[in-house]
Amino acid sequence: MPSKDFLRALAWCAFGGLLIAWNAPSLLPPEHRLIALLLIACGLSLALFVEMMARQLSLDWVLAGVAAVIGLAGLVWLGLRFFYVPLANDNAPLLPRRAAALKICPGALNAGLGDRWVQGGVKNFVPFRVGTCPGPSLTRTAAGLTVNAYGYDSSGTIIFRIQENRFTLLLGDYLHVHRPNRSVLGVYDKGEQEILRVDYLAPDAVRIRGRFLCGDSAPIILAGGSDNGSSQAQTCLTGPLQLARAP
Repeated sequence: MPSKDFLRALAWCAFGGLLIAWNAPSLLPPEHRLIALLLIACGLSLALFVEMMARQLSLDWVLAGVAAVIGLAGLVWLGLRFFYVPLANDNAPLLPRRAAALKICPGALNAGLGDRWVQGGVKNFVPFRVGTCPGPSLTRTAAGLTVNAYGYDSSGTIIFRIQENRFTLLLGDYLHVHRPNRSVLGVYDKGEQEILRVDYLAPDAVRIRGRFLCGDSAPIILAGGSDNGSSQAQTCLTGPLQLARAP
């Protein structure tokens, strides 16, 4: 039977792994990197401190272990600071994750909205509307996918704009853009809650997620669905789909 020391160390390792996995997505965006590294360093230092004290090691070894964790966090920050260049907030087109078409629907361009798929053309394709507010407009060219969109608050005021993939904040200071790779464009709030995410899956398929408001219309939340292209979607709708009626 494993000893108590082994089980305790195993539990701390699991805690450290979960802590790192939870904060790992926040390490790449520069605006969240420092706080994520501080959380990881504090959590790992606490775990190491408790474990080493439980093993009755000398205080010198305990302090050396905590210093090593903090030093490692500093090296990670320096490495990301000087060797990782985040994608710019610019007009670069989105590139498909895969070269082959998914063929989920017969449309030239298909948008996944939760468990539904909406088909349309390759130019100025608006998959849905919320009340009187249109959803993102998609245009596919030989260079990639271009997104044009407006974001609204609960009063119907435009708070951000995406023009040919470039994000501009028009009101407030609590939204920002992430482009984690060449296939994704996302808008998030301060708590990293997803406001809009456009994921270019394949030349004929786009996944749209987010929280969409338009005046007094009921908020619409689009979550992820299946992107398995091995079988046809049960229902292929023609856009724009009216997700919420105007009051």
